[in-house]
Amino acid sequence: MLARGDDYFYFWGGEAADWLDRTVRVPTLHSLTLDQWVQEFETLREQNRKLMESNCDATRGKSIAGCLGGRLLNAPASPS
Repeated sequence: MLARGDDYFYFWGGEAADWLDRTVRVPTLHSLTLDQWVQEFETLREQNRKLMESNCDATRGKSIAGCLGGRLLNAPASPS
């Protein structure tokens, strides 16, 4: 789902609920086509997967909590 902020939108709920970065800086919903929104979602998914992996690598041996989110982001995407 998309929610609106001031001059940005953000994905929330579902897979995006645990993401560290989920914002797309555009003034209106119609600033992007549907295909562009899907691409933004996929790009943010990949960026967040990498962020969580690097967090997991940095905390390895220190805290299991740092690695748990990465498992969620590595799960296969649910079909839309």
